[in-house]
Amino acid sequence: MSNTQYDENPGHGGRRRAQRRGVAGPIFAALVVLGLLAGGGWYLTRDGDSAAPASQDAPLTVATDDVSTPPTEAPVTTPTPAPTVTPSATPKPSATPSRTPSRTPRATPTPTRSTTAPSRGASRTPKPSTKPSPRPSHTSTPKPTTTAPPPSGGSMETQVLQLTNAERQKAGCGPLKPNSALTRAAEAHAADMVDNHYFDHTSQDGRSPFDRMKAAGFRGGAMAENIAVGYRSAAAVVEGWMNSEGHRKNMLNCDYTMLGVGYDSGQVKPDWGNGSWVQNFGA
Repeated sequence: MSNTQYDENPGHGGRRRAQRRGVAGPIFAALVVLGLLAGGGWYLTRDGDSAAPASQDAPLTVATDDVSTPPTEAPVTTPTPAPTVTPSATPKPSATPSRTPSRTPRATPTPTRSTTAPSRGASRTPKPSTKPSPRPSHTSTPKPTTTAPPPSGGSMETQVLQLTNAERQKAGCGPLKPNSALTRAAEAHAADMVDNHYFDHTSQDGRSPFDRMKAAGFRGGAMAENIAVGYRSAAAVVEGWMNSEGHRKNMLNCDYTMLGVGYDSGQVKPDWGNGSWVQNFGA
């Protein structure tokens, strides 16, 4: 049985401290954040996640940030104009006058004496052969064999994107497209949690998920983040998120159109399973 404690000291960002006994009891916690205020600020609420624990051999800890309001402004995409290519003029070939060849004086034939007696019989010129030349043999080149990728092929990040889109399709939502800025932010946070041995949406330097996404170059109007540790595969972490209400809301929010996934195979805490996972959503 797990005991979950929350530190309500605002100076510590409300980080929870988890104590557990045994390895069969994964720890789940949900941090529900965000409503986008009219003035542009964020407000913070907390809510416990009552989802049933996933069946994992190693202890798991999961948290989420949830955007509760639709984006205030739809991201405006300004198409980059295609460069105008002006063909360079092809230079006209210069006409170089050819020189008139000088006349070659005719050589005066000098009679030579033949030291060889002429043969009596006239030489015959052989007729050309009319037999067709043999056709070149045609060797067929075997087609290269194409090995189909395994069903679970691709990187962990790619698998998370594919599995998330499969769940969204069931819910009637459009697919999420990978976004490079969101991916940079997600990868950096997944690695940072492993390197510094903490599990939180707020970085140890005090930055929120939204600070990190903006710093990575994302300019969308709505953002959300799911994080998890201790899952050994993409299928397991997606299943764990789907079994948690806050995470599932992020994944099945049809307003989101972009996703960045981060994964680090390291261990966040000595008594937790390997694997640090981050999903960054945007619209």
